[in-house]
Amino acid sequence: TISQNAVSTEPPIGYLPDGEDRLTKEQRNQLQTLDGNELSTESKQKFPYHRFDGRVDKQVDKNDEIEIVWNGSSLEGRKVTMYAWNYETSKWAPLVST
Repeated sequence: TISQNAVSTEPPIGYLPDGEDRLTKEQRNQLQTLDGNELSTESKQKFPYHRFDGRVDKQVDKNDEIEIVWNGSSLEGRKVTMYAWNYETSKWAPLVST
């Protein structure tokens, strides 16, 4: 599933912040190709985000590597950070920023 929202802190405080909306099938279809047909989540005073939930096979262990590819943009001069939910600490952990 893919969800979107805008919150007052980056990253969000919890895993499922209030106000989060799941993308519709039509919105998800917009994300299938790099054709300039983008999905935009905007806010002038908050931090917009998209949350991607994926399943990992039970056979994957701590020595395996999972690759995630995201294409997108933000306002000029703004940093974009990818976070992963850490189930042991119950917090978002930064993975990469650009």
